Amino acid sequence: MAYATPINIAGAKKLVKEALEAAILELEDPGDVVKVEYPLSVEEYKLNHPRGALLVFSKGGDYKDSKLESAILQDRNMQIGVIAVIKKKQSGMEPEDYIDFAKETLTGLEISVDRGDHKSYPIQDEWIKEEGGEWWYGLTVVIPTLNIEQEILENQ
Repeated sequence: MAYATPINIAGAKKLVKEALEAAILELEDPGDVVKVEYPLSVEEYKLNHPRGALLVFSKGGDYKDSKLESAILQDRNMQIGVIAVIKKKQSGMEPEDYIDFAKETLTGLEISVDRGDHKSYPIQDEWIKEEGGEWWYGLTVVIPTLNIEQEILENQ
């Protein structure tokens, strides 16, 4: 069987960021538009957008046992985090609405992968904190992919 080169962490983050950016362009109220970005540091992040931001970052992942005995071929579930940092306003979307927006946008993205579950799905959302009028909510999405021993890819 021939395997496509699996998506890597950078590719998974890019997929999530681009999906969110495209969906934000579809928002009806321009006052609800937020920035989507890769933060240098989540813990030290400072919001510099009038409404808010969706921060995209890797949260790691997990691996299943190899499907082959003679080589390594594993299901890999990459976890991509999205943190909504949103200023509360008198009108428009509520801060927590941005996590539902991200969940709806990122549920069911088609992933080019040779496994049965080839769509992204959420596994967790949470309230993180409120500080100085900025509300922080988090979402974790799984991007299903494979971990394939390099020799398998080179010898197909």
